[in-house]
Amino acid sequence: MDKSINFSTFLKFVDAPKPEIMTPISILVVEQLLRACGTKPRVSISMRRLAERCNASVGAIQDAISLLGSPKHGGLGYVTVTSGKTRKSCSTYTVDLASLPRPSSTDKNISNEAHNLAQFFFDLLGAQPKQSSKKNPKWMVKFHRTQKDWKSHWAYIAQKWLNEGYDEEHIKIQLCIALEQEPIRNQARMGMQALNKPHILRKLREEADRRLQNEDSVLVLEEAEARISVSEAVAKLSDISKKTAAKVRI
Repeated sequence: MDKSINFSTFLKFVDAPKPEIMTPISILVVEQLLRACGTKPRVSISMRRLAERCNASVGAIQDAISLLGSPKHGGLGYVTVTSGKTRKSCSTYTVDLASLPRPSSTDKNISNEAHNLAQFFFDLLGAQPKQSSKKNPKWMVKFHRTQKDWKSHWAYIAQKWLNEGYDEEHIKIQLCIALEQEPIRNQARMGMQALNKPHILRKLREEADRRLQNEDSVLVLEEAEARISVSEAVAKLSDISKKTAAKVRI
């Protein structure tokens, strides 16, 4: 592997648990894009050239790019694609290093507040209403896609934010705002790792500061807690109804 690429990032990606829908070809595409990017944040490369590097068909590469692409189109949000049609050149690919899966953190310095924030955001995502599937509008799909190691990874990210001087209440407000505003909302559905970007954090923190000054923060947190409580109550009722139905069948 070229010395110019972020070698440690790729190793972490290889060792990390990945979503079940991720294919071997898509993992290979991430590797080859990292190789091509080197020290630069993005790279322009043709689909045919990428297929040759991955020793796969162009169709397989197109499917992998769709899977790795924008959450708006059902992708994982690992790669951003900028079409080159208007420039009559190759498309440009940007690997979002912050969104790539990482191994579970073994940091013993993660506080209870960080774990509470990770659980809070998980519950808040689960309380979001389901959305219509793009493939079949009659189907309703979950708002979020949660990675397997979300507990440790999100707690690690929350601890970083706490270490930057933001208290638990401020971060909760930031997370609530992330699920309100477009296009940040599309990033938030992928998890806290997708929010851990300077330009997104800047917007969230500025809006959280404004709401704290206007004393709107209490309403934001109360609404979030109420939504989580309703979601938990519905889940309990659903479990009770399933158990009751099973007993009736017996």
